[in-house]
Amino acid sequence: MNTRYLPTLYFLMLFLPLSGQPLSSILSVAEKSMSSKNYYDAFLKYKEALEFEPTNAEYMFKAAEAGRQLGAYKQSGDFYEQVLAHELNNNYPNAAFYSAQMRQIQGQYDKAIASYKIYISEQSNDTSDLCIQAKKEIKLLKNARSLYCKSKKVGKRFR
Repeated sequence: MNTRYLPTLYFLMLFLPLSGQPLSSILSVAEKSMSSKNYYDAFLKYKEALEFEPTNAEYMFKAAEAGRQLGAYKQSGDFYEQVLAHELNNNYPNAAFYSAQMRQIQGQYDKAIASYKIYISEQSNDTSDLCIQAKKEIKLLKNARSLYCKSKKVGKRFR
């Protein structure tokens, strides 16, 4: 037996199991989890896929989608914003809309309004359901902000 390969073989045996699952296996599990509406597992798997390819816009978007369905609004919003900052953001036309929703849910109304406006400005079909909803949400958010400001003024008078 040739002993010069033993150190290499030993190294592979020692460290190969630590490398975890291959990316293709992770993505397969993530897709199956999404299709079976196991959003928690899908979210974790897409985040794991991003460890392999941290700048992959598709994995960012899919992690954001799973997070949105799961109710992880902060993380989902962060992933949507990463998609929007990515050079391939045109491949994900609804990212700005969902980013706005995530910020709205968190009470970040100014960021939500800005994202809704970005979404509307990038849409060629101004009559799509999401465009109509974005316009309504902007009006609602502006009214909510206005009411909040008025309530703060009234509250100061009665202190």
